[in-house]
Amino acid sequence: MQPLLTIKNLSIQFKNEGPATTVVKNSNIEILPGEIVAIVGESGSGKSVTALSLLQLLPSSAVINGEILFTENNTATVDLLKLSGENLRQIRGSAISMIFQEPMTSLNPVFTCGRQIMETIQLHQKVPAKIAKQKTIELFEKVKLPDPSSILNRYPHELSGGQKQRVMIAMAMSCNPSLLIADEPTTALDVTVQKTILELIKELQFNMGVILITHDFGVVADIADKIVVMYKGEIVEQGTAKNILQHPQHAYTRALLNCRPALHPKGMRLPVLSDFIENGKTQALHNKPQIQSPISNDAVLEVQNLKVYFPLKKSFFSKNQQFFKAVDDVTFEVKKGETVGLVGESGCGKTTLGRTILHLIKASSGKILLNNKDITRLNDNAFRPIRKNLQIVFQDPYGSLNPRLTIGDAIVEPLKIHGILSNNAQRKERVTELLKKLICYPNILTGIPTSLVVASVSVFVLPVP
Repeated sequence: MQPLLTIKNLSIQFKNEGPATTVVKNSNIEILPGEIVAIVGESGSGKSVTALSLLQLLPSSAVINGEILFTENNTATVDLLKLSGENLRQIRGSAISMIFQEPMTSLNPVFTCGRQIMETIQLHQKVPAKIAKQKTIELFEKVKLPDPSSILNRYPHELSGGQKQRVMIAMAMSCNPSLLIADEPTTALDVTVQKTILELIKELQFNMGVILITHDFGVVADIADKIVVMYKGEIVEQGTAKNILQHPQHAYTRALLNCRPALHPKGMRLPVLSDFIENGKTQALHNKPQIQSPISNDAVLEVQNLKVYFPLKKSFFSKNQQFFKAVDDVTFEVKKGETVGLVGESGCGKTTLGRTILHLIKASSGKILLNNKDITRLNDNAFRPIRKNLQIVFQDPYGSLNPRLTIGDAIVEPLKIHGILSNNAQRKERVTELLKKLICYPNILTGIPTSLVVASVSVFVLPVP
């Protein structure tokens, strides 16, 4: 069978001030029609950058070498890296489609979700608006969106993160592509929908090739035919899913499989790669008990009968104002030293509840107590000194990081605002220390714009007030 896509000796560098940074090194991958190839590895290993290079979606500072050969329906083979202009636009979204990792920034905020998918269908399939609208509603039904006709006319900000992700999946599948690139397609989805979406991709696949980028070995084991393992920009191992999962050969692959949280009981320290691999060689795990703070009887946070209602558009004939109940009479507490898990389906109000606690959304009624102090009705000036004691890791790193600031400056900024540490030298040292715990290249990331690295690295930072 002729390959659908062949990646030959692909190398990618980013050229900025100073020496060039190589993020992908001599990669070779082959995808057959109807095959699902999973690319796995840590954040920053080069998975997303490789995927973005297929459709020339990397910034102009990227230097790409090698070949990416695409053959659709046994037609003439083309090198995607040599295409430009109209020829490339005909392939994007039609022959090759992509589910992006960040639906929050992938959807246009000024157009309704329905219009954006209808535009894609009309552009590539040349059908009337009425047919495009009907196809869009059918796609929304297939990806299990509630009330598809209503979501057709909603804007992205009116949907939850998981719902936006499903809109992106519907858009990617709208033109029946020959190759689907799925960059963490189930990241924002709850477990009840993840399996449905993966089964949907499998059901609609037919002769379509799929590149699946994921960290979840459960997903890989369920649907992947072949696995490609990337480490620091290089492919260290690839083969059938069965062989890779049951008989991993490379030390890094074995380390990844051993780091799965499900393999380790609660109360034990969760292992990291350095516990298994050092200088390319595996080593025995020294599984030390996790040092946990004792849970106190004192509550650090109390939420009492919290309600968050959003007013709906009032009809001319309606006498009473109607509301959408995003959070309705929620009560819970978090004790000192305790970890509380908040779970539920997409759109059930989890994120709204968290944002309300942080005063990013106003509460309609109820109380929020922090260390026995009522912070529910504080104005912005009164709440500002308290904000450093309430921190959040946002769902969307693209929308959380300022693209005009370097990674280092973005993390230093809240330290300055809250007067943490006495000078910039100490703050920079603290930032480097934090980056070493999370990623591999702190000296590089502190000096380049976030827009160049956020596609391949997830960085957890303190939010700026």
